[in-house]
Amino acid sequence: MRIDALIDALKRAPGPLSLFLDNLQSCTDAALGRLIDCLCFHTRGDVELVFSSNRELPFDVSRARLEGLLWPITASDLGFDAGEVAALLGPPLCAAIGAEGVEQVTARTEGWPAAVRMAPIILSQAEQPKLACKDFSGSDEALAQLLNRQVLSGFTDGLREFLYCLAQLRIFSVELCVQAIGGADVNAHLACLIERNVFVIPLDQTRSRYRLHGLIRDHLRHEAGRLLSAERRQGLLIRAAGCCEKSGDWRDAVDYALASGSSGTASQILEQIAPSFVRDRGDVLQYIRWLDALHTQGRQAGPEAEYWFAWALAFHRRYDDARKHSAALASRVQRLPAASHDRDLQRRIAILRTSIDSLTDHLDDALARCQRLAERSRRRPGRCFQPHHGALHRQRLSRQSGIVGTMALVAARAAVGMGLSEEARVLLDAGLRESRTHGFLEAAACGLEAAVLLGDGVQPLGLLREIAAAYPPRLSLMLSCFLARRLVRLGRIEDAKAEAARIGITIDAAGRQSRTRPSPGIALSESLIAAVRIELLIASNRHPQATLLIAEELRRAKADDCAARQVELALDSAAIAVRADHPALAVRPITRAVTLSASRRIVRPFDDHIDTLSQVIAATRASAWGFASDDERRFFADCCRRLPAADSQAQARIVALHEAPRLLGNPTPRELELLGYIDAGLSNQQLADRSDVSLTTIKRHLHNLYGKLGVSSRSAALAKARVLKLLAR
Repeated sequence: MRIDALIDALKRAPGPLSLFLDNLQSCTDAALGRLIDCLCFHTRGDVELVFSSNRELPFDVSRARLEGLLWPITASDLGFDAGEVAALLGPPLCAAIGAEGVEQVTARTEGWPAAVRMAPIILSQAEQPKLACKDFSGSDEALAQLLNRQVLSGFTDGLREFLYCLAQLRIFSVELCVQAIGGADVNAHLACLIERNVFVIPLDQTRSRYRLHGLIRDHLRHEAGRLLSAERRQGLLIRAAGCCEKSGDWRDAVDYALASGSSGTASQILEQIAPSFVRDRGDVLQYIRWLDALHTQGRQAGPEAEYWFAWALAFHRRYDDARKHSAALASRVQRLPAASHDRDLQRRIAILRTSIDSLTDHLDDALARCQRLAERSRRRPGRCFQPHHGALHRQRLSRQSGIVGTMALVAARAAVGMGLSEEARVLLDAGLRESRTHGFLEAAACGLEAAVLLGDGVQPLGLLREIAAAYPPRLSLMLSCFLARRLVRLGRIEDAKAEAARIGITIDAAGRQSRTRPSPGIALSESLIAAVRIELLIASNRHPQATLLIAEELRRAKADDCAARQVELALDSAAIAVRADHPALAVRPITRAVTLSASRRIVRPFDDHIDTLSQVIAATRASAWGFASDDERRFFADCCRRLPAADSQAQARIVALHEAPRLLGNPTPRELELLGYIDAGLSNQQLADRSDVSLTTIKRHLHNLYGKLGVSSRSAALAKARVLKLLAR
């Protein structure tokens, strides 16, 4: 009767009205559900109802949702957004902390109005408000007093202690609390916190997992540092790590283990989950952070976890770090007691190091490791490759040794890059056959690129496309890039453009590039696409556009420490200079390319630009080429030996460069004296002042000296003089 009377009164009320019913969780009357249903479904449309409760209300929620009558308002809806936080902070403080500071306050408070109101008090008292924003937390004295006075003061000692323990957990459930914190009152304490709405935020609709408000957790952890012993906090975290490990919550398991300081527990968990995180999930950044944290504690994980750490570094393109770490790991594993799993790990580490060598352009090391891997695999009948009298020959090996075929593809690309074409063909013969049934994309890409670079019809194009189709689409894109570049170098420009168009790369009549980006975010594909565009632009005589793109790609290649790519770009710049009829301008990029290639034996790009190299050598003097080491001179001479035999002038230069360093004339005593002064760092003017001659005379002496040394600069003169032992020291 009372409900009916209320509904009747609401129907007769003049005008629209709003009715607020607060703290409905306190009402235990069995008729509450009927009252709310009647208010929702039997009142006028201009009657607005606002219900407040921290429990589920006993009414027909589904019907209310379907009829569009229900608008749930959560803590996030009631919290302030960045604009409202800025309005509350005021213009002077906003100017002091900037937009980033406002965002930090909003994130740290999660929009909680009471905490936002405390922010101006705390920040205005700071000498540097902008810096104080970064440290704004529940441990700030003023905010801590507010929390202690208004939130925690009414709790029992047992409930406060439970909260200090609970704050050690990022996300918690009843089961985790029982196992990590323990005690008979866990369920009662959690129910009390939820009942009082003490900033316990549910994370799912079933309310099985929760977290604490960030500021509350900060405050409680700060208080726990004072009131809970270190032993108790460590034990709680170790038990939490064990519970999360059992339930498969690996991220929390590792985080708790590391936070506890128990590196042994963390190492044990990492050893178990490493393949899943790095290989399956690809969550390499998180895995790197974990291992870095463990290493900071002065501990190493197990060999398996450290093996996947090296892969994670490689996947994150930290190639030098991966190379150093894999070398240290190989040394560590070799010291372990011999066991079958150790041998398997040694084999996998060898494969890892081979792959990293290839990625970091250490082609000679990659090829040598591939050969050693193949030789070790010669234990069962089947097919394999082993070095014999400087060549690679087929032997019998079990078909189960598929890794040999995979590594053969990596070795083939390394061999092509070093100019070892015959070895590359032998390696490709078996590697490509196996690649259709097993392997990883990067190795298959090595094999396809090697096959295209050999480019003499040994491998049918249909076979290459069939292999690429067996992998993710990125490999087909890469194959088209390899083919387009090869066709450009063969002079088949129209065919190259057609192949590039297959993957959306076009150059219009004005030299403008298509905006299609077939594989956004994939660094290797982007680099290949850029390489195709550069070569098409050069072939189309669009030199300004090509030069801009070369500069952009060169910055990326240097940042990635990719020597082979830098060599290709340098030689592209040289090709542009020759096409523009300025061969002298090509000397510098070619010299840079030789410097990068000599120690790594990167030969193939010079073969691809043999015409450019020939024209530049024919148009320059010997003194134009300044190489700082014998390795560079020998490497350049080897490249020059590949020039067309008809170029007699080039052949003469080859002989001169290949011979041991020698003088082209005998320096006079005055020239030797000047050489010593140059070594002491004196400028030309200082040389003139010391010798009491004119600056012009000094320049003439130096010109004669450089000619006799066969160099063109001070640094090259000093380097050549040291080799020839012309200097006193």
